[in-house]
Amino acid sequence: MKVKFAAALLLGVSCWAQTSAELLQKGIYEQETAGNLDNAILIYRQIVNSAPSQRDVAAQAQYRLAQSLLQKGNMAEASKEFDRLARDYADYSSLVSSLAGQVGPGIYRFNLVTASGGGPGPGTPELVATRKARLQELQVRLAELRTRYAEGHPEVVQTELQIQDLQKALERAAMGQTPEAATFWHPDLSKPVTVQGKVTKVQWINPRAVVDVQVANGDGSNTLWGFQLGAPNALLKLGWTRATLKPGDSATVTGYLAQEDMGAADVKMAVPVGVTLADGRTFGTASSQQ
Repeated sequence: MKVKFAAALLLGVSCWAQTSAELLQKGIYEQETAGNLDNAILIYRQIVNSAPSQRDVAAQAQYRLAQSLLQKGNMAEASKEFDRLARDYADYSSLVSSLAGQVGPGIYRFNLVTASGGGPGPGTPELVATRKARLQELQVRLAELRTRYAEGHPEVVQTELQIQDLQKALERAAMGQTPEAATFWHPDLSKPVTVQGKVTKVQWINPRAVVDVQVANGDGSNTLWGFQLGAPNALLKLGWTRATLKPGDSATVTGYLAQEDMGAADVKMAVPVGVTLADGRTFGTASSQQ
């Protein structure tokens, strides 16, 4: 206990000498590169508790604090920090919806409307309009920052990350996927599918992993299939590792079209039951159908 306290104290002392933006980048490094969630949580708490004048930095630190707690499996604390994000930074709807998309029913549900009842609800035209307006603001801010700072500067990187999060949220909205709809897909057992193509993305995330497969159609067009697997821990028990399936690999996936699929020709949503690799190995998917 004394060792942990001393480490936390030293970390806090070193943090005071840095700006909030610099601390944020340090926290992101600890979270994503070093894999030290405890250090990342300490840094993010240091930022949010200091109430930095840079609201963008404060919002991102609050978001990442809740995310890190979620990654550690501390659901109670993660829920509290998310509530704080939704209450104090309701204008950062992309961060709120992004975090909501990383959790699902059965763990806890996040309310995407502000605690006071104000603000647009998930999936509404008002929310989409708000996100688009915020995206334009961030793009203008990024252009201005690039006239003052070199690429890689913490403020530039921070704004780029916010733009990326917001663009992803808008892409989901364009596909008809609100964060709540995207948390859990239900199979339509009357519509079995078998898809063979190239893996474009693997998201090894809780509460459910996601694999995207691009399929070349006979007319020269492509269809992107999104498959929602089970939780990473469940996949590990079935023999999966992070290296089992990688972008660029060929794979055949069997399963069922998702009830949430929007009927578009170029983007499809499905719940898989089996994945066969190019070398013939077959894996279960720990989905709702297994």
